Amino acid sequence: KYFVNFFFYKFGLEICFLMAVTVIGQRMNFMVILHGCWLVALLTRRHRAAIARLWPNYCLFLALFLLYQYLLCLGIPPALCLDYPWRWSQAVPMNSALIKWLYLPDFLRAPDSTGLISDFLLLLCASQQWQVFCAERTEEWQVMAGVNTDRLDLPLGESRDVPNFLYCRSYLDMLKVAVFRYLFWLVLVVVFVTGATRVSVFGLGYLLACFYLLLFGTSLLQGHARTRLVLWDCLILYNVTVIISKNMLSLLSCVFVEQMQSSFCWVVQLFSLVCTVKGYYDPKEMLSRDRDCLLPVEEAGVLWDSVCFLFLLLQRRVFLSRYFLHVCAELQATALQASRGFALYNAANLKSIDLHRKAEEKSLAQLKRQMERIRAKQEKHRQSRAGRSQPQEPPDPTQEP
Repeated sequence: KYFVNFFFYKFGLEICFLMAVTVIGQRMNFMVILHGCWLVALLTRRHRAAIARLWPNYCLFLALFLLYQYLLCLGIPPALCLDYPWRWSQAVPMNSALIKWLYLPDFLRAPDSTGLISDFLLLLCASQQWQVFCAERTEEWQVMAGVNTDRLDLPLGESRDVPNFLYCRSYLDMLKVAVFRYLFWLVLVVVFVTGATRVSVFGLGYLLACFYLLLFGTSLLQGHARTRLVLWDCLILYNVTVIISKNMLSLLSCVFVEQMQSSFCWVVQLFSLVCTVKGYYDPKEMLSRDRDCLLPVEEAGVLWDSVCFLFLLLQRRVFLSRYFLHVCAELQATALQASRGFALYNAANLKSIDLHRKAEEKSLAQLKRQMERIRAKQEKHRQSRAGRSQPQEPPDPTQEP
């Protein structure tokens, strides 16, 4: 019931970010590069209060940008009998694919206006999130729906106002354990799958991040919260950078694909350059044209990048949750208990070694005393034998008795 009433209040910012990524992945043209730039600008703010200060400007941009794209779709009235310069001007040579990618008005092939639906939904979510930013500062909403904060330096008493769910007293506690304790490892699986299913230079970054977190993940969860959050924000920024880079490279994969196949096949294979937007060409037909440079059709797109972005945002909210403090405390206690157990085991081993050493020293001292007694007896016996073996001198006849 709480999530039904206040789901957008708690997760509206993440929903807006996901909508922005959806708009980028759905359209893949020049216009959505601006969406990517705004997404990077918002994510680099990191803190919710800083994002809230920039959010009105973002909403204004979305409204004006939607209006501008709508005017591009309308174009010049045909009754004026005017053509666009990119069609008749020799100084600006453009083909239909480049005009479509730049989202320019054209009488021969009008811009696809269905993409504006996703822009409108993004504007709708952003407007509602603006209302959330205004409402979460009021005491009424804080009492009714809770406090939306990403502060990591919580007071001692305030950090314990959520019950400890790790003892699994109910099925809800079991669900909390699955989310707050084991979601991190599920996210690493998603990161690995994102890098492994797309054999390109972008997938290498996902694999390196996955292996690093698998190697130091437990110590990362036990460490300082700010360090953990900074590292996770870097991974999110890399994910968004990959999505924006694929959108920029769609100029090569959608407009200049034939030139890339004939002259720069290694670039096609390195970045998995395949156009995923309908209306440019059929990738299956391009496969039959050039057998020497096959297009990696199965390895293109930003679907897995978007799924990875979703899980990364969920895990970031887990890191900022007060429930996660209980998980950190348990991991630290487990590590401390293991270290103390090892210390006790090491102390017992040292004590046993010391006892064996003292016993050996005692045995060695006793052996030395026995050897000294044996040596003394042998020396005494040797002297007695030497005394018996000496001959007696005969008496001198010149001496009178």
